Amino acid sequence: MANAAVTNEALGKASKLCQQSIQSLSKASQNLQQKYDAAGSGWKDSKYAQLGGIIAECRSALGQPVEQLNDCIATLQGLMSHVADYEETNF
Repeated sequence: MANAAVTNEALGKASKLCQQSIQSLSKASQNLQQKYDAAGSGWKDSKYAQLGGIIAECRSALGQPVEQLNDCIATLQGLMSHVADYEETNF
C-alpha cells in the first residue's frame, strides 16, 4: 500500500475544487431561473406557473450540495490549520 501524506497543498486543492463546484452549481441555478424568466415574456398560463414550481424545486436541489460543500470547505480549512501546526512542531 502506498504511503500517502496529508499536505496543506492537497487540502488547498480540495478546497479549491469545492469552490469551483459551488460556482458551477450556482451558475446552473441562475441560468435555469434566467431561462424560465425569459420564457415568461411570451408564455404566462397555468403550465408556465406549473413549470415555475418545478424550476423552484430544481434550484432548491442545486442549493443543497452548496451548503454541504461550504461545510466541507470549513472542515478542510480546519484541517489545514492542524496540519500547519503539526508541521511546525519540533520533536
